[in-house]
Amino acid sequence: MLSKSDLQSLLQCPRKLWLEHHHPGLAPIDDPQSYRRVRDGNQVGEKARKQLGRNILWPQSSDHPSEAAANARHLLAQYPDIPAVEVPMEHDGLYARADALIPLGNSYVLQETKASSFPLKDDKITLDKPQEHHLDDLAIQAWIMWKSGLPIAHTELNLLNNRWRYPGGGITQGCFDSWM
Repeated sequence: MLSKSDLQSLLQCPRKLWLEHHHPGLAPIDDPQSYRRVRDGNQVGEKARKQLGRNILWPQSSDHPSEAAANARHLLAQYPDIPAVEVPMEHDGLYARADALIPLGNSYVLQETKASSFPLKDDKITLDKPQEHHLDDLAIQAWIMWKSGLPIAHTELNLLNNRWRYPGGGITQGCFDSWM
């Protein structure tokens, strides 16, 4: 079974994927930068989930990707009008988790949130295109979700709005920019 992260590594460098699977001990342990990225990603993911509201589905994890995906499909069929987060799906040996699936009619909006901001154009105000690896990430997820039978209406990439300022009171509306 290959994960979305495996495919991202392959796109970066085939040797990187090979090393991750055959010599994982060569990766630095307790790398402060990696720890910070994970921590930041968890915090940003929490804020994105909060914006979906309190009534969300969160399929349970499993050590077996196929079992986790089957459980998620069952949950989505039971509650088709409720947004779901961290949704596992698999198809033909490929596995991915959607940050969010938001119901839209008889289909879903696949939403991926990253703990980075959009690059800006030279005017330092206008958003430029997202980074290629973010688009690859979203495309891999969309393909796996679609091939696993989930009807995807469109995709959204949410990145932090670098012009947003926290107003206080736990309000996080506006902290993300979306790209479709």
